[in-house]
Amino acid sequence: MLNFPRNLWILVTAQAFGSCGTIMVILVGGIVGALLAPSEDLSTAPVTAVIVGVAVSTVPAALLMRWVGRRAGFILGTLFAIAGAALGAYAISLQDFWLFTAAMLPIGANQAFVQQYRFAAIESVGKDLAPKAVSTVLLGSIVAAYLGPEVAVRAADWVGEAVYAGSFIGLCFCYLVAIAALSQLRLPELAATGEDAQAGRPLLKILATPRTMTAVAGAAIGYGVMTLLMTATPISMHVHRAFSMTDTAAVIQAHVMAMFLPSLFTGRLVSRFGETAMLLAGVATNFIAIAVAIHGETWVHFLISLSALGVGWNLLFISATTLLARSYASSERYTVQAANDFSVFGFQAGASLSAGFLINIIGWEQLAAIATVPLLMFAALAIFRHAIDRPAAAPGQTP
Repeated sequence: MLNFPRNLWILVTAQAFGSCGTIMVILVGGIVGALLAPSEDLSTAPVTAVIVGVAVSTVPAALLMRWVGRRAGFILGTLFAIAGAALGAYAISLQDFWLFTAAMLPIGANQAFVQQYRFAAIESVGKDLAPKAVSTVLLGSIVAAYLGPEVAVRAADWVGEAVYAGSFIGLCFCYLVAIAALSQLRLPELAATGEDAQAGRPLLKILATPRTMTAVAGAAIGYGVMTLLMTATPISMHVHRAFSMTDTAAVIQAHVMAMFLPSLFTGRLVSRFGETAMLLAGVATNFIAIAVAIHGETWVHFLISLSALGVGWNLLFISATTLLARSYASSERYTVQAANDFSVFGFQAGASLSAGFLINIIGWEQLAAIATVPLLMFAALAIFRHAIDRPAAAPGQTP
């Protein structure tokens, strides 16, 4: 990875500081929501607002970058996030739940741009090195896994009695560092030759192929299961079971580290064993996480379950991304990437929105068992279908 181009390390830096917002909101968004919300069922609404912001911004983000380019689009997205973080701090100072929730939308909108960093990485190195490129960029989130919670906790009391308002002011400075890095980004123009020079296929035709369907399903379900349990964790631990904020933050940090630390070797594993095998490994790791969550509710159970959940997400997301990159021509990339991310983060938004309601109605163990097992079974079936159909594809045909 040391021989990768300069662009990749710029994207790693931007990922490290640009991802702090979502990680911070995961940790404190539900807690602030529980303090300010008119009903406990709405406590995860701020977290959901971030994810809704991602989902509704995926298509506009891709289209904007097609028009103004990756670098300008990435910087504009980060500016949106600065505005959202500043408004979030102001909303907390006013004790205004709905304004705080609305402020999370532009933070989510920026994440739609951040998610495109992985495609910019692939464009910097080519599809043959896609697994390693995606893994390298995601390594930046290891820094975010530490930095986001640290800023949230250490800056929480910066603004008098408005607890956590200072956290979002500190977040603004993280975004400024991301902008400084992105200003140095220089992406190559992609040549249109052969298949890429032809008119793009209809989007529905691309999405209907087993390869594309498997890639979308793997990423969407991986994100959905991870978000459902991750969003519910701070409420289950800190609000329902009175774990300290330090203990809760430690579990979230471990979870986020587990999401991204495997990126040191996931790219190599995908290159060695293929996307199908690693997608199945991701599903299996998620089942381990669920089994531990059902077994008990001690701090150790939460730690092991959320860590396994993070590893499972990493395997699914990187494998699905590299599989998706092999399903389209360069002329089709913006359209397919937008459709994929809209599906993935739309599904994630639904999972986040239901997390607060489900954790209060059915509890942690039932949430882990009832809401996630059918989704993972569906993902496994989709992956097996792709594995069965793939050998039957004609030479040169995209399965």
